[in-house]
Formats: sequence, structure tokens, C-alpha cells
Amino acid sequence: VQAHVNAFGVEALAMRQPVLQGVHSPRLSGLHVGSGPRITIDPMMVLHGIPQCDTVKKARNWLDLHGVDYRFHDFRADGLERESVQRWLDELGWENLVNRRSSSWKALDAATRENMSEQSALAAIMAQATLIKRPLLDTGRERFTSFSAASWSTVARSGAFTPSEIEA
Repeated sequence: VQAHVNAFGVEALAMRQPVLQGVHSPRLSGLHVGSGPRITIDPMMVLHGIPQCDTVKKARNWLDLHGVDYRFHDFRADGLERESVQRWLDELGWENLVNRRSSSWKALDAATRENMSEQSALAAIMAQATLIKRPLLDTGRERFTSFSAASWSTVARSGAFTPSEIEA
């Protein structure tokens, strides 16, 4: 995406919307905002979740600590696209995408929980985004739910993304 810096931040030329909102990038942290030069922003991974979630906070801290560029998508505030949720369900399966330990899951009636399927999970998630297991990390090539420093270090070593330093 071609972008330029103006008095309000970075704007995508093609989309005409801010692209730095929610972006956490060590490489852009020293960027001077003003009538500066054009820059190119590479597609980056997206961390989906809600900012109040303790596990999401840990994941964001881990990404920041390891110098990983990412964009945070607050699916409660920013919403979800039906097509994205369908792709996640196709790739991960509803059993891996839906957090069955969450209060949102427990609030569903027993019949809905017992009869959950790919199709009903899509409808349920679109009605209540907090049913998604958090965080959901989209590297652009793969999607991962939940967080643990050890598993994300393993994923990073496999080449899914490249933090500046990896814990042993």
C-alpha cells in the first residue's frame, strides 16, 4: 500500500483512510508526522482481540518486546467481516476458533452449545464476537488462536513471522 505522511498521520492513497491507527511498528516509531516523504507500508500481521483481555495484553507485549510489526484489530469496537470469520472457520474449525471456556459461550443456551456446527458458529460469532478464542493472530499466511510465549517462539522459528529476537 502506498502511503504518505500528513498532519493527521499516515493515509493510504488508494483507501483514503488512516493505516497507522492501531499499528504497532518499532520501525515507524520515530517517524516524523508532517508533510514528510512518501513511505511504503508492507502488509503486516494482524492481531485480533479486545484490549481488555489479559491474554491479548500478554500477546501484544510479546510482539512489542520482540520487535514484531502488527496491526491490532479490536473486533468488539471495529467489528468483524463475515467473510473473514468464514475463512477462519474453514481453516481452523469451529472447535479451535470458539472459546468454550468464555463467559460468552456459557451465556449461550444449552441447545445452541450442544448443536454447534461450522454454520451455527458463524452466526453465533457474528452476533457475539467475544466468542472468538483470543487472541487470533493472522500472519497473512496462517492463523493462530490463543497465546503462549513458548508456542509463539516456536511458530516464529518456523518462519511464520520474524521477531527481532527469539527466546530460547
